[in-house]
Amino acid sequence: MNDDARDALATVAALRTARETGALDALLDDADTPSDVAARTSLDDRAASVLVDVLADRGFFELVDGAYEPTNRALGLLTKTDLRSIGTTPRDVDRFDAYAALPETLAAADPTEAAQEARGDDHERNRLGARQATPDAAVNAAVSAAQRGAPGATTVVDVGGSPGQHATEFAARGHDVTLRDTPERVDAARPLLAPRDIELDPGTLTDPIPTTDLVFATDLTPRLDDDALDAFAATAHDALARNADAALDADLDTADAARRPTRALVLVEHLRDDSPRTPTRRLDALATGTSGDHRSERTLRIALETAGFQHVDVHAVPGLDAQTIVATPRST
Repeated sequence: MNDDARDALATVAALRTARETGALDALLDDADTPSDVAARTSLDDRAASVLVDVLADRGFFELVDGAYEPTNRALGLLTKTDLRSIGTTPRDVDRFDAYAALPETLAAADPTEAAQEARGDDHERNRLGARQATPDAAVNAAVSAAQRGAPGATTVVDVGGSPGQHATEFAARGHDVTLRDTPERVDAARPLLAPRDIELDPGTLTDPIPTTDLVFATDLTPRLDDDALDAFAATAHDALARNADAALDADLDTADAARRPTRALVLVEHLRDDSPRTPTRRLDALATGTSGDHRSERTLRIALETAGFQHVDVHAVPGLDAQTIVATPRST
């Protein structure tokens, strides 16, 4: 492990320790010095000094007139109200916590249930905050890949896309966009998307999908177990096939049928056999209680073809260590 990697690990470990011992709450409240932290917690003076030193060195706190005060980098540790202020750090701490508990998790009768029960109260907000912090370049790359997969599509249903960065980008490019996600996640995204022309459609990830030209999702399949994946693939196919059949009926007398948009399901995924960091992502999913898994290309092909998709193509996404799976229904 090089120095940078060790520093990164030490930062997350220090934040988790500060959170679990109460030192973080003390610093965010009215503890001004390491001695104050020691007085407010079970830490001794040396331990408090080390923790505060690490957190200050990493930019979460700064010394102002003899007192340690939180910086903007600590904003996500202070409040969870606005997803945009959370950033990736709280999610990193949650992941570290899940890794530390992994031996006990895997020893449980149901590891997924055990991992879910061990989640902190802010687990979901932290996950959404980290996703909100996805770089614009990554969002643009995924949306561009989807547009290449379904050229001419005008309507988009983004499944599982809260808090809505991809939906926002689709809307900015002129698409009519619907965001489908679980009610809790849609509620979390609602304040961010209120100014946007995006329809919110709370529901399960396997509920029937509105008729559309393009069904889009990013890293959705790790949230779906095998039965849920099959159900999602079937509902996506039905939504696209309904639209394609309606377009064919409307265009029976139209000579220029080539102008009809391509209907497609486009998944931007980290496939098990193609993405270099998939083993780590699979461990993340296992440790944090995600019910699905990262699939191989072959497994996804079988699931999509079984659902009725006639063509399934896989391409690398320029600028991402991910793949685009483009599936078109039988009537396209």
